[in-house]
Amino acid sequence: MTSPSSTKLSGLSLDALLAEGLREATRLSPVAWEPPKPEDLSGLLPGYDIVRLIGRGGMGAVYEARQVNLGRRVALKVLPPELGANEAFAERFRREARALGRLEHGNILEVFDFGESTAGHLFYSMQYVEGGDLGARLKTGPLPQGEALRLVKEICAALEAAHAQGVIHRDIKPSNILLTADGTVKVADFGIAVLDDQPKERLTFTGIAVGTLEYAAPEQAAGIAVDTRSDLYSVGVICYEVLTGQLPRGIFDPPSKVNADVAPALDSVVHTAMQSDPARRFQTANDFRAALSRSGESRALSSRLIPLAAAAVVLLAAGTGFSIWKWNSLPQAAAGSQAVAAPVSGRSIVAWGGNDFGSGASRADLGEVQAIAAGDGFTVALKGDGTVAAWGRNEKGQRDVPAGLSGVRAIAAGGYHVLALKTDGTVEAWGAYESGQSYVPRGLKDVQAIAAGTEFSMALKRDGTVITWGANASGQCNVPAGLTGVTSIAAGEGIAAAVKDDGTVVGWGSFGDGVFAVPPGLSDVRTVALGWRHLLALKKDGTVVAWGINSDGQATVPAGLTGVQSIAAGVKHSLALKTDGTVVAWGIKGKLEWGDPLGQTEVPAGLTGVKAIAAGCRHSVALK
Repeated sequence: MTSPSSTKLSGLSLDALLAEGLREATRLSPVAWEPPKPEDLSGLLPGYDIVRLIGRGGMGAVYEARQVNLGRRVALKVLPPELGANEAFAERFRREARALGRLEHGNILEVFDFGESTAGHLFYSMQYVEGGDLGARLKTGPLPQGEALRLVKEICAALEAAHAQGVIHRDIKPSNILLTADGTVKVADFGIAVLDDQPKERLTFTGIAVGTLEYAAPEQAAGIAVDTRSDLYSVGVICYEVLTGQLPRGIFDPPSKVNADVAPALDSVVHTAMQSDPARRFQTANDFRAALSRSGESRALSSRLIPLAAAAVVLLAAGTGFSIWKWNSLPQAAAGSQAVAAPVSGRSIVAWGGNDFGSGASRADLGEVQAIAAGDGFTVALKGDGTVAAWGRNEKGQRDVPAGLSGVRAIAAGGYHVLALKTDGTVEAWGAYESGQSYVPRGLKDVQAIAAGTEFSMALKRDGTVITWGANASGQCNVPAGLTGVTSIAAGEGIAAAVKDDGTVVGWGSFGDGVFAVPPGLSDVRTVALGWRHLLALKKDGTVVAWGINSDGQATVPAGLTGVQSIAAGVKHSLALKTDGTVVAWGIKGKLEWGDPLGQTEVPAGLTGVKAIAAGCRHSVALK
């Protein structure tokens, strides 16, 4: 037998070694390897009494055995002898086995020993677990939420320890999650693991990427570089499965839609873990575990969320999503709207109104800020360096700006999601996703403006056409056929609007209790802003027209209001920024019907020098 050269194997990790050795073994032995019978293997491993063959796979067989000198029960993984005959493979196997042996954690299956049989079988011995595996447990259906979260958090704890040692598992799946008699997780079978300091090139055997397809991260399935976040994607799939009893395939519902006993706050955790882009996933196992702890305790929070309007018209966009979940029914509050005609610059953010989530906190620590946006209980700022900051409410991840996001030229905040328009004309999105509002259409480019509504998103392309995605129960994503020549867009609660280059407004969607209709004869409009169920139009002469629901005066424009340069609309209040840098607000003056603190129409005395405005659900924001 001719062994592959050490040069050929240089830099390969354990799974590469296994794949290379198995290819060599297959070339030499066309007949599939037959593992030894237990009685025969006992003679080949003098230190062990072999009890039975537990199972076999492409890279070896596993036996139950007793380690004679210590009298302990163990599991033995035994590889084909052809692999042991490859000297380079055998040496690398020993080095990698020592690394795996250093993984000491209560949720990792312990590796006791490794060696070679008298017939040349490489083997290692492991802790024997009596209780079975998670795959068998899932045959009875989903787990109760408490048990499911405990198990997933224990898997994260195990991976946190492995990743700290530079070990990436690469085959996290239910059958590799063993459960002791008392239900404790033991992550097993690091047999195709790689060390983090080794190259992660495509490693296959007979053309199949290493790992299990249903649980493999997209980059792993594609055979490109993997890292610790690839393991976290697999844990995200398991998390979905233990909560729902189903594997997430194709277009699938979020966990709380499949299983009513699951807290809706967990949907965003699973969504984050399963992002196709590793940069948008949890970056560490500890982050994943912490998010599970937070979300598992917040079931009651979503019951008080009230649908609200949102719209933000801004310049330029980018991004991708993973899968589209079908559920469109989660009530969500939406953000206020703003219109930005040209880049601005300020250094102080002044907020007023509701501040129960910290969204109404004023900021002067961000340096140069070029744009602001406000959602339901959170605020977003576009900094002068093209990065984004967010603060306030975060149960949908709306405050979790994607790591490394830069080159942003515009932002928009919906009820619980955020859009960012990049200088290359692409769009990024994060936060709530249940209706697909954070799943940017593949290939979307050449965008010049964005808008975020309650559960849907809009993009205005440079050719004057409009793209929408997300919830469509009210027809808000049904862009009128042939709509072109658009210069500005806005999104609200079930309604959408576009301003055309001739100054007219086209609207579509519904209030839910009445069809959205543009006032007859409305013309010379520069931009629009959509609130919960009221609309504002800023005309080219600096005046404002409002229509829609007017329960609290939100659609009653103050008499004599002129000289307006931008507008914003919240749930029941409206804002106008004048050319002299002052702000005018109107609408609700008491409390909203669900009792939240207000004050969003009470503009701070002496506020001047304002460059931009934004209206959230219960708060207002100005950039100075």
